[in-house]
Amino acid sequence: MSHRYFYLAGLAAVVFLSGCAMPSSPPSYEITLPYGATACPEPRPTEGEMVMCTMNYLPVCAIHSDASRSTQSNDCSACADPKIAGYTDGACP
Repeated sequence: MSHRYFYLAGLAAVVFLSGCAMPSSPPSYEITLPYGATACPEPRPTEGEMVMCTMNYLPVCAIHSDASRSTQSNDCSACADPKIAGYTDGACP
C-alpha cells in the first residue's frame, strides 16, 4: 500500500512540474551598430523590468532596434530600454 502512495506522489510531482514554464527571453534585435558605437550589455532587461541608474547627465545618442535615434541622459538609462541596441557618446545631432 505504501508503494502506491509513493508512485502517486511521484506522478503528482511530474504533473505539477510539467506545468512550469521557463520565462521567455526578450526578443533579440538584429541591427548593425555604426562604427564607434557601444552595444548595450547582455542580458537585456525585459519589458517592464525596473533598472536602477544614476541620475548623472552624460548624454548619449541611443540607437533603437528600428535604427531610429534619441538622446538619453546617460548610457545606463539608454540600455535600460530593451528596444535600444546601443549608443554613441554625446547627444544626437
